[in-house]
Amino acid sequence: MSATDVCRAPALSPEGATVERHWRDLAARRRLYTIGGLVFLFLALSGSLWFANETNAGKFFDRLPHVADFFAELKPRDWFDPARALFDLPSPYDDGSLKFDYPEGRVYLTQGIYIPEYFHRMIETLNIALFSTLVGATLGFLLCFFAAGNITASRWLRFFTRRFLEIVRAFPEIVIAGF
Repeated sequence: MSATDVCRAPALSPEGATVERHWRDLAARRRLYTIGGLVFLFLALSGSLWFANETNAGKFFDRLPHVADFFAELKPRDWFDPARALFDLPSPYDDGSLKFDYPEGRVYLTQGIYIPEYFHRMIETLNIALFSTLVGATLGFLLCFFAAGNITASRWLRFFTRRFLEIVRAFPEIVIAGF
């Protein structure tokens, strides 16, 4: 047996040649669809960016050199400014305006002691999350027995309990929270 015999592919039967031809046709069509889809996606993205740029009053591409200005505005004047803002401490830059003093964002515990409103809101959010987790776990635990096939004899009760649990699980929490 020579080296050319080893490298040569075996001859295909007529059915195999038909399958090979069909496979090559499908591969070529798939490549064509992929390239066409990418061209369409590129044209759609370019068109939407052009439309957004033309209809936007700020002119995106005209303002592109100033994109770093946003981050410069976020940088605090000194390293302690974020802590002052977080704990509502007086600022040395206070000029009498509301830029550095937020009296309406305070939750008073006593006459002179207050906490910033966002601390109160964070505690409230944690309480809501803990309570809703407790309610969900309790209801899920109680309903799991009615959904179990080896515990509940009634097929209808099991069916409706499972569908109810599927529906509740499928709804996003934000939709339920809106009620």
